[in-house]
Amino acid sequence: NYPQGDTVLVDRPQDNYYMLKRNGQVHKNTKLMVHPVDRRDNYIKRAVAIAGDTLTVKSGDVYINGVKEPEMATRQDIYLIQFNPNVISPQVLKKIGVSSSSIIVPYSQTHMFAHLTKEEASRISKIRGVQNCVRQMSIEPNVDVFPYDTLRYKFNEHNFGPVVIPQKGVTVNINTDNLALYERLITAYEGNSLEVKENGDIYINGLKSDSYTFKMDYYFGMGDNRDNSLDSRFFGFIPEDHLVGKARFVMISTDNEESFFKGLRFDRFFKGIK
Repeated sequence: NYPQGDTVLVDRPQDNYYMLKRNGQVHKNTKLMVHPVDRRDNYIKRAVAIAGDTLTVKSGDVYINGVKEPEMATRQDIYLIQFNPNVISPQVLKKIGVSSSSIIVPYSQTHMFAHLTKEEASRISKIRGVQNCVRQMSIEPNVDVFPYDTLRYKFNEHNFGPVVIPQKGVTVNINTDNLALYERLITAYEGNSLEVKENGDIYINGLKSDSYTFKMDYYFGMGDNRDNSLDSRFFGFIPEDHLVGKARFVMISTDNEESFFKGLRFDRFFKGIK
């Protein structure tokens, strides 16, 4: 169940309440709905790290306990495609098996950005008239990336961590420098009150505290479409009580660019998820 689905805007349920709140777009008269854990939207992401793991993202690549994750053929990143005038179009990309939905609009007659797998980028690079097909990387810290503290954590969607995924029964020291990592876990997920005094002292359930012991295991989820995925890089750790199950196979798949019957992708029906 979606971790940040506890609070939803009545008029804009598809938008992320917490992101809008950080950006000052939620006002006193904004109508909200509050959902318990089992009434939040189901959400599917790949669990790239589990409780106790140390996760680091370097230049878009994930490392778990210092080991780089295996290459996944399904992973997509944003690429900049530069080409001679009118060489590339959605129709040209479709002919080589790249969906036009991968294209980030607007685009020009000489360049475009697109969500591509490594193999798709390779096919595009071989088209005559294509000058470059280069993977894009963010450099600056991103305020919308967890834990939303760019003074202490210079994280963005392509460079993140290292962070240790919280584990049940493990005690961590807490202070104003690392509280951003754990505040939501302590309060929203594990049901404690938390207050930070002006002098920096932290009180949990009314008691001055410099440590905290986790009550649950947590996970870190990421989407295979790395540059078009709202995942743990943006909403943080996933508590174990939010887990519903494991996706095993695709029941039905359609191409959104086609009519329903024409867009049925039978080759993906009942296909196992790796």
